Amino acid sequence: MATANPRLRYRPEIDGLRAIAVVSVILFHAGVPGFANGFVGVDVFFVISGFLITSLMLSDLQSGSFSLLRFYERRVRRIMPALLLVLAVSTVAAWLILLPRDLLLFSRGLVAACLFGANFHFAKHTGYFDPAAEVQPLLHTWSLSVEEQYYLFFPLLLPLVWGRAREKCFWVVAAVALISLVSAEPWNPHRPEKLFFMFYARAWELAAGAMAAFLCSHHEPTPRSMPRGLLAALGLFLVLAATAVPTRVLYGPGVAVITATLGTFLILRHAGPDSLVTKALSQKALVSVGLVSYSAYLWHQPLLAYSRYVFGENPGVSVIAPALCILAALAFLSWRYVELPFRLRNGIPAKQIFGLAAAGTALLILLGMAGTNGPMRFWRLDEGQLALMQTASKSPMRAECHTSGKSYLRPTEACSIPANAQGSWAVMGNSHGVELAYALGQKLAERGEATRQFTFSSCEPTAGEEVSEVPGCNEWTRETIAYIQNSPKIRNVVLSYKMFVVAVKGRGDRTRHSAEDARGVAAWMRYVRTARILQSAGKDVFLVLQAPMLQGHVDHFISTAHPPYGFVAGISLETWRQSAIAQTRWRRDVPSEVHVIDPADAFCRDGICAAIMDGAALYFDAHHMSISGADILAARLIAAAGEPLQGQRPQ
Repeated sequence: MATANPRLRYRPEIDGLRAIAVVSVILFHAGVPGFANGFVGVDVFFVISGFLITSLMLSDLQSGSFSLLRFYERRVRRIMPALLLVLAVSTVAAWLILLPRDLLLFSRGLVAACLFGANFHFAKHTGYFDPAAEVQPLLHTWSLSVEEQYYLFFPLLLPLVWGRAREKCFWVVAAVALISLVSAEPWNPHRPEKLFFMFYARAWELAAGAMAAFLCSHHEPTPRSMPRGLLAALGLFLVLAATAVPTRVLYGPGVAVITATLGTFLILRHAGPDSLVTKALSQKALVSVGLVSYSAYLWHQPLLAYSRYVFGENPGVSVIAPALCILAALAFLSWRYVELPFRLRNGIPAKQIFGLAAAGTALLILLGMAGTNGPMRFWRLDEGQLALMQTASKSPMRAECHTSGKSYLRPTEACSIPANAQGSWAVMGNSHGVELAYALGQKLAERGEATRQFTFSSCEPTAGEEVSEVPGCNEWTRETIAYIQNSPKIRNVVLSYKMFVVAVKGRGDRTRHSAEDARGVAAWMRYVRTARILQSAGKDVFLVLQAPMLQGHVDHFISTAHPPYGFVAGISLETWRQSAIAQTRWRRDVPSEVHVIDPADAFCRDGICAAIMDGAALYFDAHHMSISGADILAARLIAAAGEPLQGQRPQ
């Protein structure tokens, strides 16, 4: 029987470091001032995890007792019991609290978390720093997924290299770290937030911990070593500074993440048994928090997310303080009665631990699938609300006719609605023009006509300028404008884009807006210039302004609506006008020959803009019109086309 590696002594300073990491993350998510970069606590955890797991593997490899099955048994015992408990409780709360749309997103996240793919799920559906992320109960499971993905290949790689070239193991790990660090740089400017969640962009942090483990396995920190003590002190300073000092770079490695990772590496490598850093981090209070840090991390996001969901996105101290107290109690109980018993090999045999983990995971996956399919996620809605849900519909031709990317649908291939029909209308825009094109086409079909749909996702008007960073947008816009200009059959052109221009500071003088306002105003002027280009080509141009943006997803208004559903408020007209003040202020720039269609004129009554009107939802989210909402505007467009122009500029 192999003897234990003497180098694997218990290091209480690591638990102290865990305490700093978990408290930083929790207070960051709680919105406590002074922890602007508290999210880097996750990076500290990554480095610690890489260090500890590699240390255990090196111990087993050196003694010749390494077993892949034993490795994964340790991981299951460490991670799964507490995780499954938190997921189960969160799922019960989700079915009782969340509205149908949010239950759908939760259920998808639950399945992803059970399969250790939560990072992919959240990379697709939300950014870590988006306001919507604050009410995602399982957002934090992305980091567990990253770790487990790392440990799918690392325990295969290390023994392989160890058996063939033991002396090169450190350099192989260093190469992994370097490749990962380079890949983590957000070269792609379009969705750098995706890299935040990706395993390959985080592996360098775990590898940094592994490198520290290699160095310590050869030369453990020595007592009373002045240079190493100073390096460890520098490491602690870097970790504390990284969590507290705000930085502008949130995605990608960034100063804060690199600083926290380097600081953790220095502590792990150089904090000797008698160093001041070890003594500071080994204080009983810190060690106690560090011991329960895993459970605290698991519980904190569901508690804070549900608190915000129930009490509002900005709950005060009266809500957050009790939530943190409950968190402390849950963390201790979970550690004491779930984590500890399952970690002991003589308590629960390996076969049972694997069996229980598999059964619990399968049950949660089934619950997650139930929440994503069929009527089960609508169980809290009555028949009237269910009928309203059906009206919050997208165009059935959205997937077929809406385009994006460099391999976009060419203007010559643009959909005609209805299909194979000829008409004189065209709708050009981004995703906000899709439903309008469909609704307009349906109305025109009654007269034997049709409309052409030219819509490109997330593409703002460029008016011949190479300003868009969205792949394909500049080229598509240029080709589409040229096609419409040169098409004699198209006489009426509807421009329908998302035009939420930020509010202008000051008293309306364009020289007094901020940098963000300048970008919004520039986009607006390109919008107007696009209208001028098409109008000068002899087209009748209809410029559709942005519909009032709801204060929440339309599902919320449907789920809380009461009969007779004639008019359900979504936002006050005054609030909307103030939010979109530039949209109103710069309308004087529109040529007098261009029709301006303002959805607020149709959707708002007595100073209130509707989310639901006459038994139908006007939107399918918070700002895209549903077919029902678009149908109202389509009727106005057709009516406007049959009226003589007034020759007056909109005021």
